[in-house]
Amino acid sequence: MLYSFREQYESNLTIKPFDATTMDKAAEKFVVDLMRHGATLLKEPCPKCGGIMVRYKGKDICPVDSGVSSIQELDALTRPVSAAIDDAISASKAKLEQLTKQLGEEKDPAKLGVIIDDISRLTDLIAKLEKQPSK
Repeated sequence: MLYSFREQYESNLTIKPFDATTMDKAAEKFVVDLMRHGATLLKEPCPKCGGIMVRYKGKDICPVDSGVSSIQELDALTRPVSAAIDDAISASKAKLEQLTKQLGEEKDPAKLGVIIDDISRLTDLIAKLEKQPSK
């Protein structure tokens, strides 16, 4: 059987041409939401599935292969490192306050040692996090 040049070319592709009918409704909705929030539709297809790609906040995303299904999930993944560091510092300080309160109430020497070790590690962690560059 003779194949046309195009048929041979397409059969040798590792990425098959994208078929819009294979995209599920959730992925379609995700693409629409991304576009409404400023994403750009890219010309290049997804290297894994051949599907459409969008660029959102500087990150190229395939709505099918990304494993992300909402803008909120994506924003959590693309938020600046400084925001994550600030959250870690706040959580560590809250835990430090909690441990300090426990330290005043605890009578068992073994538990006091564990609490003191935890406080020491938290203060070291907070110091390291506060030294991190803001960007």
